[in-house]
Amino acid sequence: MKKEVKNETKSEVFQKAFWLYMIGNILGFLMEGFWCKLKYGRWESHVVSMIGPFCLIYGFGAAIFYLCGRKLKNQNIFTQFLFSCLVGDVVEYICGYFLEHVFGMRAWYYGRYFLNINGYICLFMTVAWGIVGILFIYFVMPFWDNFYEKIKGKVLTKICYVLALIMFVDFMFTMVCITRWANRHKGYESHNKIINIIDKKYNDDFMAKRFNEWRFIKK
Repeated sequence: MKKEVKNETKSEVFQKAFWLYMIGNILGFLMEGFWCKLKYGRWESHVVSMIGPFCLIYGFGAAIFYLCGRKLKNQNIFTQFLFSCLVGDVVEYICGYFLEHVFGMRAWYYGRYFLNINGYICLFMTVAWGIVGILFIYFVMPFWDNFYEKIKGKVLTKICYVLALIMFVDFMFTMVCITRWANRHKGYESHNKIINIIDKKYNDDFMAKRFNEWRFIKK
């Protein structure tokens, strides 16, 4: 049995979750791309960021599962499974609801799946999230905690916080560009110089190619 890591500071917990967030961003991008290659015979870049090959939903998922797993590691496996199902469903439902009701868009839709709720979540994915949670608790967390203990240091901490700032800027810039994309679709004009630059550089064609799995909902 691997030695349990004790006396962790809040900074260490943040760094562990953040690096998993970054790994999840990139792995999500690669997984989506290879899945499209296998299924459709072509590579598709399913990013959720304006800068870098990052699929932020996977990154947030990895960090959230890690943080929740820390609270669940001493619970029985049935409780861990149910809570993981709940966490996955809540995150997916909130993201799906936000996309539809704020931007008028969808990036996924489970309307044809058995026991779905508004197309945001479904039974199949609920079970999948439960399995992912169990894998995180029993395999990913012990490995990651022990691995991090071997590589942590002041240099890694500085890199972590600088990269966190860069990712925050990337996230905010992404939200601005997506919001403007949605507003253009609604016919909202802009008389702001900065927004006009965004309209020119990151126009509808650019955004549609960048977020190629996103679709506006036809009313």
